[in-house]
Amino acid sequence: LTKEIDRSSHHLTLGLIISGALVSTGLLILANLEPIVFGIPVFAWATIGITIILTMMLLVSTLIEKKGGARQ
Repeated sequence: LTKEIDRSSHHLTLGLIISGALVSTGLLILANLEPIVFGIPVFAWATIGITIILTMMLLVSTLIEKKGGARQ
């Protein structure tokens, strides 16, 4: 039970971080900060990249747990 709660809290925490990063990306795009690449500020591109990496980590972690590969 403790391991299940730990995994769930990990997924919930990562999901909250991802949602916060998406909100901050939107705010950075609206701020129109310099330098701009393809009409989007560089800081927003960096946040988008970090968000994609975190989302992939969450997806892989979830798929591994559904297959039963993370049992200890």
